[in-house]
Amino acid sequence: MAMEDYERARKLADKEQNQRLQKGLTPYLQVLDDLLDGVVIDTRVNLGLVDIPLNQVVGTATAGRTNAFAANFMPLLDSNTEFATKWSRLCDSMISDGLRDPIVAIEYMNRFYVVEGNKRVSVSKYLGGVSVEATVTRYVPRRTNDIENQIYYEFLLFYNATKINYLNFTQLGYYPQLALHMGYRPGEKWSSKDLHDFRAAYLRFAQQYRLIGGQDRPLGSPDALMLYLDVFGFDSLHSATLSELKTNIQKLWEEFQRASEDQGVAMSMMPEDAPKRTLTSFLKFSPATVRAAFIYDSSADNSGWVYAHELGRRHVEEVFGSRVQTTARELVRPEDADRVIRDLIAEGWDTIFTASPMFLHPVTKVSMEYPEVRILNCSLTATYHQIRSYYLRMFEAKFITGMIAGSVARDGRIGYAADYPIYGTPANINAFALGAKAVNPDAKIYLTWSCLKDEEPRDFFIRHNLTTVSNRDINAPTNNSRHFGLYQIDENDSTVNLAMPIWDWGKMYESLINSILNGQWDKAIDGTQALNYWWGMSSGAIDVMLSRKLPAGTQSIVDAVRESLQANRFNVFAGEIYDQLGILRSNSKELLPPEDVISMDYLCQNVIGSFPKPEDLKPEAGPLVRLSGIYHSVTPASLQFFLRRGRKEERGE
Repeated sequence: MAMEDYERARKLADKEQNQRLQKGLTPYLQVLDDLLDGVVIDTRVNLGLVDIPLNQVVGTATAGRTNAFAANFMPLLDSNTEFATKWSRLCDSMISDGLRDPIVAIEYMNRFYVVEGNKRVSVSKYLGGVSVEATVTRYVPRRTNDIENQIYYEFLLFYNATKINYLNFTQLGYYPQLALHMGYRPGEKWSSKDLHDFRAAYLRFAQQYRLIGGQDRPLGSPDALMLYLDVFGFDSLHSATLSELKTNIQKLWEEFQRASEDQGVAMSMMPEDAPKRTLTSFLKFSPATVRAAFIYDSSADNSGWVYAHELGRRHVEEVFGSRVQTTARELVRPEDADRVIRDLIAEGWDTIFTASPMFLHPVTKVSMEYPEVRILNCSLTATYHQIRSYYLRMFEAKFITGMIAGSVARDGRIGYAADYPIYGTPANINAFALGAKAVNPDAKIYLTWSCLKDEEPRDFFIRHNLTTVSNRDINAPTNNSRHFGLYQIDENDSTVNLAMPIWDWGKMYESLINSILNGQWDKAIDGTQALNYWWGMSSGAIDVMLSRKLPAGTQSIVDAVRESLQANRFNVFAGEIYDQLGILRSNSKELLPPEDVISMDYLCQNVIGSFPKPEDLKPEAGPLVRLSGIYHSVTPASLQFFLRRGRKEERGE
């Protein structure tokens, strides 16, 4: 009977061998010795007896028996060999008694290479086994800048906290993000209950994903799981019935497809010109009407950010008149946002602007259920094709205010108050520093943060005797302080305002709504690609308000730079850029691509200060920083950490 099994296994080997040869791949097992050629192994760790996933046993430690097995560990040798006889006897024994003795293996980059027990692995895989016991030695390579190496070091931290070895992610940041999804900080030990619940939930997800067709996609189950968690969260995965799980996976199928094809995100850097309308098109299409709802996490009375967006909504009403109807919802909590959005959709609002990154997760979830509704989020980080994100390149205005500060600061010492250590903020700080240095090579930027729990920016500026200061850009209507924008403190301790960056969201909202009315919205991208709008001064949505008290020479320089930015003739981050450690981050012959600007996590050489630690932030800063903070890769998983951590603390866990 077992010899018949051997012949069936050998046919599987022949099939695998032929398929790999047709693709130009080696048909035999991977050999660890070959992989380690030129690799520096820093440490070898004895992991002891470990249950290892069979799908991650991919090769043999040495080249001794590689020609006996195809790459899928199925046997290749003829059935009249001693090897075939031993394989058949082992198969009989394992069918009746199971596998008695553990194999010996080496783990390298979370994949396993057999030192002793190749036939046991082969038979186990043939019989449909999921895992095998092994005495494992881990080979840890030296740290490098290679992405795969960085992912592995994230895995090591994750493994030490969970002992989970059945997940192989291909994206940097997924291991710490998974911890956040489960309510843990990266490296924090999981409870036995959460380990059990996660394993059960993952196995159910992986099974349904494969049944629907995931086995035919390059995107593996672990990476697909992260996309699922970003949208639906772990609680939903854990509690979903098989029918609900299948439905949710089908809702995400286009996202899985886009991720497997690595389509990336399309970036709109400036408004598209509206198409000319002919008489025929005018007669053919009646004027469209847009019903746009705006959702805010605060109120226009006490938040300068919301106030600026509310001015944009009112601008849209004035520009379009009866062609556009708008409404607004203030003080919406992120955990209530999906309900609010659903209510708005039920009322017939067809375009939803969510004016805070905190809404990214609920927006993503609702967009999967209502693909016909246009939903946008004001952030830099949306990657799902059914929502679009929008933001402004404020660093261009910061470069100009930095130039002004550098020209008027008598001692070259300038204070700067940043808001939150989130993606996009370092670009603003660095642009300001580069602008100051452009007119004053000795300019130094003293950095503080408005979100610190132990010090206010004003106290920092006084303590360091800083009289030229860049503070918050936007003031709430109820705040009468003049400490905003760029200002100086004169000899009489009076505040002299010099310049203020302008966020004109109305211009952006006008252009986006106009693209809907003129039919360009659906033509902007294909049906599966994500689109982020990231506009600068050329769009008219950003400008700098200047004081009449500026010296004439400074005014002339500023006007020239502003005109160049508006005409897209000047790039703020062109030229050599060094960070605080003196490391060259950009070469004079290269322009930083948008993704490098957005993901900046360093400060320029002339900045004195640092990013605050998470524990030094005010409590109200926590949710946003956990969502979009520079401390980790950007994903809605961070918001899940905040929500799940809050629920655990409420239960006393």
